[in-house]
Amino acid sequence: MENTNTDSDTAEAGIDFTHRTHRAYLEITLPEHEAQILTDTLKPESDDQIPRTEIRVTREAGASGKTGFETVRIDISAMDTSALRAALNSILRLVHTAMSVVDALPGKDQKMAARTRTRARKEPEDRKSK
Repeated sequence: MENTNTDSDTAEAGIDFTHRTHRAYLEITLPEHEAQILTDTLKPESDDQIPRTEIRVTREAGASGKTGFETVRIDISAMDTSALRAALNSILRLVHTAMSVVDALPGKDQKMAARTRTRARKEPEDRKSK
């Protein structure tokens, strides 16, 4: 894992990483309603539920440049690599579970099918113009 956070990044996010030495972050871009569900699912983990770690979950609208999408950012800071690994495993498991539940929601298949049909109709026009 690459440490890409700088002191100014963490200060802007309002996270006290001064006593944590190992850091990671995840960014996941999703439709707005799915980003809200994921954020709500992960918020309890940010209440220091995982020993020796600090977790912060934030959501940013339009971060991906796509209308109707939001980016969920999960910042994880840990005192040691074992704690960081445990936190990453827990968070990734929660993300997977939350997204599996979202995919199983009634109407999800119909929405996805409608999006696919819309794309399929637009594709031939795009190909003609090339």
